[in-house]
Amino acid sequence: MQGSYRNVTNIYSDSDVDVVVQLSETFTYDLTRLTEPTRGRKQRELDTLGPAAYSWDNFRRDVLESLRRHYGAANVLEGNKALKLSPGNGRLAADVVPAIVHKLYRRTGVTLATLLMSPDHFEGIAFWDRAGRRVTNYPKEHIKNGQAKNGAGRTDGNYKPVVRMFKNARRYHHWGDSRRRRRSAYLELRVSEPAQSARCSDNASPSRYGSARARR
Repeated sequence: MQGSYRNVTNIYSDSDVDVVVQLSETFTYDLTRLTEPTRGRKQRELDTLGPAAYSWDNFRRDVLESLRRHYGAANVLEGNKALKLSPGNGRLAADVVPAIVHKLYRRTGVTLATLLMSPDHFEGIAFWDRAGRRVTNYPKEHIKNGQAKNGAGRTDGNYKPVVRMFKNARRYHHWGDSRRRRRSAYLELRVSEPAQSARCSDNASPSRYGSARARR
């Protein structure tokens, strides 16, 4: 699960749940944050893997077929990015995103701590919209950052309640354009900015970086 329900920033009027169905054996990657000779070495390492035997397209097709078999074809529609599961029989509506792993490789300092504990990449997800444009994001990092912002010494548990307060106000007053009203993550980021102004380096999230080279 991802989105506002997973981040505990949902409000009563939230109508659907965001669910990621992830294929872990296939992945895309981004080496743009690496410098030579590390980038070339990592590229050569990845080149030895060869193409994926089970592509995202096949995975998405199989997820769609499974959902329609279980819930009925009429209850599962194809959206631009997600598969739309309609509500019914006590079930909330859900946006189901079939995705594969995305790895954003990063520079790590050569210390004992980084060698033993820190991975050499941020792990996110990748999928494609109906026009064939790839989308990458980092739900695990988003959850982790939200927990840190809500913690003691940062906002002392006030961050998530304030996000919910502004979501209710946004809904009541119809603030913002339609695209931003649909993006709870945008509001969560804006709410956190004042609290993070003294710690701007903490905002360096993977989602700020550009497109990545894909392996499909």
